[in-house]
Amino acid sequence: MSEAEERPEGPAPVEPAHPAPAASAPARVPASGRAWAILGAVAVVAVALDQVTKALVRRSLELGERHPLLAGIDLTRTGNEGISFGIGGGRQELLIALSIAAVVAMLVHVARSGGRGTLYPLAFGLLVGGAVGNLIDRVAHGSVTDFVALPRFWIFNVADVCITAGVVVLGLVFLRPQHAPARPLAQRLPDPAED
Repeated sequence: MSEAEERPEGPAPVEPAHPAPAASAPARVPASGRAWAILGAVAVVAVALDQVTKALVRRSLELGERHPLLAGIDLTRTGNEGISFGIGGGRQELLIALSIAAVVAMLVHVARSGGRGTLYPLAFGLLVGGAVGNLIDRVAHGSVTDFVALPRFWIFNVADVCITAGVVVLGLVFLRPQHAPARPLAQRLPDPAED
């Protein structure tokens, strides 16, 4: 019997496949039309709520006037020449320039990397809306109207709430675990031999 006849029949051995290269870090995903629509809608609503509530306060209260609103919460009108929550103070021209620069920087960032789902443009819509709301006050009135006073806390407004909420949502986006890559279908199906 020849050597060829002694070789057992069967499929040719399969060489092991080369391991797939490790996935690289995700590239920037530019904002889609849907992302811009979410950001724009949220920002418009934030600015509208902020400006309407401030207008009502300016019409109803004098500077420094204070009224109890709810348990531990007072409604008071102040003119804040600093940044959010009444922190700090300085020249309005500088704060206006910084606010404009911040809004432009956020929009540029969203244009480059805003296509990351729904929460990302939502967060930046809140941030942009809050920044624009306070910016309008600085330009039109020379200071920001704050009116919600909590015990042992700064006096703030709707724009400040939007900015804080935007930071929280943005933090949730970055803290959210990355989705694991989907396994092949063959790996997800149960093995009949195990039954």
